Order: sequence, then structure tokens, then C-alpha cells
Amino acid sequence: MPLDEMMSKISHSEYVLLLAEYGLTPWGNDWDQTATLACAIVNTNPYVKKNITADDVIPGRKQSRMSAEYQHRKELIDRLKSEGLYLWRQSAE
Repeated sequence: MPLDEMMSKISHSEYVLLLAEYGLTPWGNDWDQTATLACAIVNTNPYVKKNITADDVIPGRKQSRMSAEYQHRKELIDRLKSEGLYLWRQSAE
């Protein structure tokens, strides 16, 4: 919600009260909090061979980050190719 819209819906005193409440008991992203707990439980298990991260637990996050990283690398390679700086040896066709 944009700040202007929020400020038109609540008074200044309500806003200050919300800030104070957040300072005492912060609320946040439930997925991140749950993933942190899940990682702590799994990673303390002595039989687990590989530690997990929050990205492994939250549905779709790892794939979306991987696809963003892939897209970034693809754009970089395309830019290097257009400037003639890409030196990776291409297979003969």
C-alpha cells in the first residue's frame, strides 16, 4: 500500500501506535520465519549430509532466483558477444 494511501486511512496517532507495537513484537514475512526454523531443525540433524537454506524450503524462491541469475548471465554474455569480447570457443557446426 502506498504511503499516501495509508496515511489517508489511519491517523498519525494510530501510525505511531503501530510503530511502537512493531518495535515490541515485530511481525514479518511468515515464509522467511518458518523457513529459518525449518533450516535450524534440519541443519542440526547429524544424519543430514547437506545443509539447507531458506531458499530450499520456500516454494518457488530458489527457481525464481536461479532464473533471474540465468537471465542476468545471458544478458551479460549477449552484451559481450555484441562488443566482440566474448572469447568462449564455439563448437564447429
